[in-house]
Amino acid sequence: MDLVALTLESAKKVFEWPPVQDIQLMDAANVIGFNLKSFSPFMAVRSSDLVCLGGVRAGGRYHQRDVYKAVDPFLKSIEEGISFGGISAYDAEEFVACCKNAGRYECTIQGDFFKHHCYAHTFPPSVGQIQRMAADFCQRSQASHVLQWPQPVDVQVISGKPRKGNVTTLANEALWFGFLKYFADQIEAKNAPEISKCRNALRRVRVTFHAVDSADDAAKKKWSLEQQTQNIAGAQTLRGFKRILGYAEIRESLKAQMLPHNAEAISAWQHTANVQVSAKNLSNLLRVHDRMVAAGSPCLESIEQMDSRFGAEHFMSNTSVLAVLCEKTACPKNELLQNCLLCWVVQSVCYRALRENDGRHTHLPPNATRDIWLNVRLLKFVEYIYV
Repeated sequence: MDLVALTLESAKKVFEWPPVQDIQLMDAANVIGFNLKSFSPFMAVRSSDLVCLGGVRAGGRYHQRDVYKAVDPFLKSIEEGISFGGISAYDAEEFVACCKNAGRYECTIQGDFFKHHCYAHTFPPSVGQIQRMAADFCQRSQASHVLQWPQPVDVQVISGKPRKGNVTTLANEALWFGFLKYFADQIEAKNAPEISKCRNALRRVRVTFHAVDSADDAAKKKWSLEQQTQNIAGAQTLRGFKRILGYAEIRESLKAQMLPHNAEAISAWQHTANVQVSAKNLSNLLRVHDRMVAAGSPCLESIEQMDSRFGAEHFMSNTSVLAVLCEKTACPKNELLQNCLLCWVVQSVCYRALRENDGRHTHLPPNATRDIWLNVRLLKFVEYIYV
């Protein structure tokens, strides 16, 4: 074991390996307020565990700031809803008629209709995605005397009529949470004119209600709507590794219903949502998911940091790259070793990309291949002396 420890220590120097907490970047897990270590086997977490949407730098580290704590007093005191831009305010009779005839109803609602943490999936958008949307609202506010919603937030109604505090999102969730982040920033800055704009915007949140018959139909609608989402400041959630999380989410949902949940069953389910993906491809992606989750929270946090910094434009959002990393670090006879190595490689490569900060990454950085090769060579040596 001393030789193994010595080998690992030498490798740290070769890779210029830093502890994760020393990276001078926003820790997405802390900023968005969830604990990756508490994730279930398919990397899902209850929305009640997700408490923060913003972070404040203090003493070299980021601390959680509960956005809802800042905006709740205003959510509880919203004035009567209003129409805006030719879109009528919510009307119960129109809602029933439109949902019955067309299955959807576009209107404006007050912000207190939304549930807290009403994420469309069992995982939230990346913190960087929410921050970019908040920046988009900032630009819109500066360009106009009123704060406008760029497009509707898709929301669901499974049964009955919407009530205050029971509306949840189907798609475009980053719009809503980006607005909350922007509003909380203005409250913290005590910017009275912008607070007034945000309070007015809360009286006329633009939404499209979708009538669905069951939770399964709602899940299918989410995937269908995601394909149509306009990429305003990165409004799509199911991108890169989060798309793989979406496939795993379907697998767990089918499993909970005591239904077949293999790749073929998931592919068939996706087909009913107008999403085409082969069973073979799904099988590979789910294998990547299982390896990444088994590798542990540091591995997942690194990918989350990449998503936050670069959106969808980085090599870790390429599922082929993830598959190669899983393949090259495979060590079937020693699960502990292969999980550690995968985590090690992912962190090493991501750290180089994040540290150099040379713009948006669509390919592996120049030295990444060297990192992977050295790590794999090290794996073979450690495996030889450890197994």
